[in-house]
Amino acid sequence: MKKSKNKNLWIFSEAREISDFEKFLLFVFVIAGIICLVIFADWWFKKDHIGNIWLYWALSLFFWYSISRMVLGWINFLHIKKPLKTPEPPKGLKVAIFTTSYAGEPLEMIEKTLRACRNIKYPHNTYLLDNTDDPAFKEAAEKNGAHWFELKNIPGAKAGKVNKALEKTTEEFILILDPDHIPSPEFLDYTLGFFKDEKVGFVQVSQAYYNQYRSFTAKGAAEQTYSFYGPTQMGLNGLGCAVAIGANCTFRRQALESIGGHGVGLAEDLLTSIRLHSKGWKSVYNPVIVSRGLVPEDFGSFCKQQLKWARGVFEILFEDLPKLYKGLSAWQKFSYTTIGAYYLVGIINFFFTLLPFIFLTTGILPARMPFEEFLINGLSVLFIATVIYFFV
Repeated sequence: MKKSKNKNLWIFSEAREISDFEKFLLFVFVIAGIICLVIFADWWFKKDHIGNIWLYWALSLFFWYSISRMVLGWINFLHIKKPLKTPEPPKGLKVAIFTTSYAGEPLEMIEKTLRACRNIKYPHNTYLLDNTDDPAFKEAAEKNGAHWFELKNIPGAKAGKVNKALEKTTEEFILILDPDHIPSPEFLDYTLGFFKDEKVGFVQVSQAYYNQYRSFTAKGAAEQTYSFYGPTQMGLNGLGCAVAIGANCTFRRQALESIGGHGVGLAEDLLTSIRLHSKGWKSVYNPVIVSRGLVPEDFGSFCKQQLKWARGVFEILFEDLPKLYKGLSAWQKFSYTTIGAYYLVGIINFFFTLLPFIFLTTGILPARMPFEEFLINGLSVLFIATVIYFFV
């Protein structure tokens, strides 16, 4: 781990390679977990455990669906892979950096991002895709050596502006940055080298935050993402299913053009990933922190963010994904379906919360299971699951 000379005080860090012994140990943990689950399932599905038959099967459906997602996570972890070495970027590539600005966003935040973009070492052009009526944003772009595009009232939110900017530019590689992210001077050194493989359509790096200790919500929201940006994305990378995130992703222009531009929607990054993979483009996930951004600091903002993501992934699950299945590999179909169904957790948690109220008001129990037996059979699963989580 090393400190950058960047005055924004972020710290570079990189996930280390998992050793063969650790892979074997993880495999042993997963096998032990599956054995414990088989024993637990054999105990769970006993006829004398049924209380109210409809509630029992609803409880079993939701409970074992949650368990199945955990097991899928274990299988994904078994495929954890990171690049052994980041290849040196070729000289002379034409690179663009796109970032956006909207009315109501702090000018200081935009200026901080533009300054950091100016300091990126690899030669590039920075473009501010501006959706404000404030001339101060144009001045900020010009002061920091960035090109200013006035893109007001373009449909499609950020993705719409990206697509419009693609029409107005010619660079062969495009880094998309959120306006609250501060990239390091070495950012492009950790992405461009992978494009030597002409089938690589995008390179995603990890995500981290410089405000995660400002509140309890911020810390929790950040921690929630780290398992995804760490072992989950590394496993998806090993399966050829790494997902593009809305920020810190570098795209090949040719790849974006092959799918008609950046996907538009509430989960436009996920949609773009699926379309690129369905066209045969490869992805790379390089688990390095070379940029830091903002995470929601209050619970209201966090809930709004989660609601947007939930609506976005369900839109993709039911509308877009079925149309793109044909071009995806088996693992890509499986992974994207699982990601799209993630927010079913809301329905499941609502059901579990409802059960005590049903019992207190009606006396109806979904299941009649001795609590001590549930603990004896379930604690082994909980123990293995906790070990795997902290191990990865």
